[in-house]
Amino acid sequence: EGIKNKIAGAFGSYDWGDGQWMMDFVERLKKDGFGVVEDGLTIHLTPGDEEKEQCREYGKQIAEKVK
Repeated sequence: EGIKNKIAGAFGSYDWGDGQWMMDFVERLKKDGFGVVEDGLTIHLTPGDEEKEQCREYGKQIAEKVK
């Protein structure tokens, strides 16, 4: 009920480590019943042009799932 079977997009950047916070967050979303697009998107530090394009593509994937 409620949020079950909803689509979630998870994205963000990190400075140190390997982005474990994203893996934990995605696991929690799934446990709570969300369908997470591509297990999230993490970018190390500030996104450059390539990473910004990845973000745009990720947004498109999310949009396709919620149509």
